[in-house]
Amino acid sequence: MKIRLTTYNLLLACSFLALAFLLTHYLFVGITTLPSEGDSINIHIPIAQRILSGKILLPLNHNIDSMYPAASELILALFIGLHFSLNLYNVLAIVLLFFTLVALGRTFTLSKPMSIFFAISITTLYGVLRYVDTQKIDVWMLVFYALSLLLLKKSKKGIRDFFLLGITLGMVIGSKYSGPFYAIILLCFYLKDLVKQLNVYKFFIFFIPLCILGATWYIRNYSNFGNPFYPQPFLFFTGDPHALYYAWPYWKVALMFPQLVVNAFISEYMIWVVTLVILPIVLFGNVLFKKFPEINSEKRILFLGIINFIFFIFLPSAPAHDYTAIVYGIRYSFPAFLVLQLSLFCIAKKYNLDKLLAIVVFTNLIFLLLPVNYHAKLLFLFVPIITILILFTFRYFKIVEDK
Repeated sequence: MKIRLTTYNLLLACSFLALAFLLTHYLFVGITTLPSEGDSINIHIPIAQRILSGKILLPLNHNIDSMYPAASELILALFIGLHFSLNLYNVLAIVLLFFTLVALGRTFTLSKPMSIFFAISITTLYGVLRYVDTQKIDVWMLVFYALSLLLLKKSKKGIRDFFLLGITLGMVIGSKYSGPFYAIILLCFYLKDLVKQLNVYKFFIFFIPLCILGATWYIRNYSNFGNPFYPQPFLFFTGDPHALYYAWPYWKVALMFPQLVVNAFISEYMIWVVTLVILPIVLFGNVLFKKFPEINSEKRILFLGIINFIFFIFLPSAPAHDYTAIVYGIRYSFPAFLVLQLSLFCIAKKYNLDKLLAIVVFTNLIFLLLPVNYHAKLLFLFVPIITILILFTFRYFKIVEDK
């Protein structure tokens, strides 16, 4: 028996059906429900409402949380102004993230099918889908970070590219207090390529939207409170005495509560948590043994991911150190994980592991569709078994390989 299907086409068809089911589900939930998540109601929606009222640049003493950066809440304000269901806010973000990641994969020379699998591997993470019916801005920040990386990777950048890069990096900087640091790290890795194509006109085309969307919120806070990162303390800047400070860095939380941190990463990144272990080993092996494994062309993006993750572990964690707070804090590592996952796909391409990686993407995804409660640790049993079964099925039915 011989079915004239390619491995990629069959896996893509099944993956798209699963993804379509998930998006349809969240679309229905978004239309039929109202905002209920705590930070969304107490922070993000009030910020968006202040944008619509024209008072976002003024100090607000009775709700200090409304003084956080508000770039991504500009989009939420648009939702409110147009009377769209607010629970569709992150549904749109995930759709845009998917198409952005497909384009990003293609820019890094992944094949079209593998670029799609790469996009699916990120957009169907439980940690990403956790926020789909909230108004938290982490998924939107990930969209703009991916767009910034996409624009910086382009070999030739015109005036429009510099303008768009100013917008996307401005949105990264203006979305969270971690944004400026992620943006600086990213620029450092591509600064040489950027400067080569820069002139005075392109600089201003880039710099103006960067400042408007990114720096405005920090200038506002410094002008109103003498602290650009208000209400949080930063270096010699003092924060608001009534704010719940983010104190412990994540490395300290990991030392004090290692089991909780490991469980949190498994919960949010599913089977792909192994990426955080495999890639540092690959990089160490490359540095130690020079040409084994051979990843010279992937080194820059791999280094970027690792530096991003090192930055993440020095970020201050939530004031509470229970399991729920640690799980929610994993979202601050989204930009780091995105780059590491991209590195994994690029290295897999070099070693012809595309088909295996595609199967793992599919099995990781369908785990979310099981009619049982989510138990992330079962992935380490479920994914290997289903992967072996799929490989056996391909061999038994003699499904042809892609040429």
